[in-house]
Amino acid sequence: MFRAELKSETLKGLVNIISTLIDEVKLTVTPEGVVLRAVDAAHVGMVEVEVGKGSFDSYEAEDCDIGLDLDKVKSVLKLATSGDTIRM
Repeated sequence: MFRAELKSETLKGLVNIISTLIDEVKLTVTPEGVVLRAVDAAHVGMVEVEVGKGSFDSYEAEDCDIGLDLDKVKSVLKLATSGDTIRM
């Protein structure tokens, strides 16, 4: 189980930065926060991002892994306007 809320600007910023190198990611969700580790397709660069539960407006999670296609996430995030809250 994973429920979280955060501002659209925060998520858009993270996705835009990460998607410059990576197309797909695996998020490791824990009760303490979310950890993303991914290697680019050429295996040259690695991205590691940790987002603690304090960065979210609300956060509730059990241990799980979630795979995401960042291009699809970006297309959904285009619908969000400044100040919107994203619920996952």
